[in-house]
Amino acid sequence: MPTFVPRTRFPHVTLQSWFPGHMLVGFRKMKALLSDIDLIIEARDARLPISSRNPIFEKEFGNKERIVVYNKRDLAGTFSEDRVRMLSPEVEVIFNNTFDRKSLGYFLGTLKKRALQMSSMKVLIVGMPNVGKSSIINALRSSGLQRGKAVATGRQAGITRKVTALLIPLACATDQDNADRYIGVFIPFVPNPETMLKFALTGCIKDSLYDYHTIADYLLYHLNLYDPSIYMSLCRMNEPTNEIETVLHEVALRTGKLNKGGMANSDAAAEYLVHRYRVGDMGKFVLDEIDEKSVSERLKLEREAKSRSMLRKEASAERDKKREGKRLRKLDDVT
Repeated sequence: MPTFVPRTRFPHVTLQSWFPGHMLVGFRKMKALLSDIDLIIEARDARLPISSRNPIFEKEFGNKERIVVYNKRDLAGTFSEDRVRMLSPEVEVIFNNTFDRKSLGYFLGTLKKRALQMSSMKVLIVGMPNVGKSSIINALRSSGLQRGKAVATGRQAGITRKVTALLIPLACATDQDNADRYIGVFIPFVPNPETMLKFALTGCIKDSLYDYHTIADYLLYHLNLYDPSIYMSLCRMNEPTNEIETVLHEVALRTGKLNKGGMANSDAAAEYLVHRYRVGDMGKFVLDEIDEKSVSERLKLEREAKSRSMLRKEASAERDKKREGKRLRKLDDVT
């Protein structure tokens, strides 16, 4: 019997883009608020320690006092936190599970120390979509005011669409109010198709950008590299496989995801697997490579990266330059 060999690369998929208009509007409002902001809290996803780092924030907010919070730490398994800190060596980095009191207590304590050094403190909470910004705000509100949610949360990206103010005593540390503003802002252009699949798997982009079959297949790719027994146990399979249809068929049968006539509903099975992963029931592991080389390469790419708008402007400038050259040559010919 041949030895199972997991895929070492995921097949190429079409690169999708996603930058809704409300994000651009929200980002412009954020920039307008900067002069009035004392501290920026940037939320990231611990499962995507490199990918959820938004270069836009580094460029626009780099000179402001900032704390980076890696949410969903409990879903990321074992990895080197010190290596992740290398991505933002100039700021304080906190790893947080919003629903864990000990983890949340450390985060709130850090804010308390900063708040006590000021007569008042205004905070801007930023981050990619669905990385836990609203959960941070609700946790602060619950701790400070003993009140319920102020911001809607959900498993789908793009739930929060406003930049607004929320008044809360900061972790019960002071009588001063803290103005919280929040919105999820995605990267305008992602040059790597696999990075978009990582966002799709973790729910940082709309599920409609990629079909669940593709996202589930990408999950299978990672599970085979991490621990195939996770899905083998669910499917009661004796051997691992690289075939997503085989897995989806078994998942559908075991979970009752069936069409009329008892036929396996692979679409429902794929959606089931993806959502199971997002809550930590299909393995807890980091999707990014965070070795020293990968961290260095990411920082280099950020320095060199250009957005689509920048490329369009450069292309337009080049066309204008060529047209002007032709016009001048014609004038020379006439004279």
